[in-house]
Amino acid sequence: MKRILIKIVLKAVILIACLIPVSLTGYAVFNHFAQKSEAQQTYVALNDQQNKHKIIFFYRDTCSTCRTIYKLVYMQKLVARNVVMVNLDMPENRTYINQYNLVSVPTLVVGKHQYSGTDVKKIKELFKSAPKLLNQEG
Repeated sequence: MKRILIKIVLKAVILIACLIPVSLTGYAVFNHFAQKSEAQQTYVALNDQQNKHKIIFFYRDTCSTCRTIYKLVYMQKLVARNVVMVNLDMPENRTYINQYNLVSVPTLVVGKHQYSGTDVKKIKELFKSAPKLLNQEG
């Protein structure tokens, strides 16, 4: 009985030892692509029909507050493919400040609904309710 328990514990330790480096590597790769994406943002045409039914994330890459939620929003973009990211540090994108009545960044826009801030719980609720909100307006 003691031998079986030792084998189980040993297998668990080996499994954990293997998962930690894999998880860290995955996290590093995700961070790399998220940062690369942030740095490469250019003009975004929001009048496109394809962007009409998406969440719009306005941010500035020079904004430390924006960076606190950037990876969360980027993950939503990768998984659900329903997010358009607009970097307001790009001069071409600044026309959206007046068009969307933006007061601060980060701001998420879902149809006629806006949320400015970094409350992760509120952002996740917005992501969850986005399909319903967008279908009501479109």
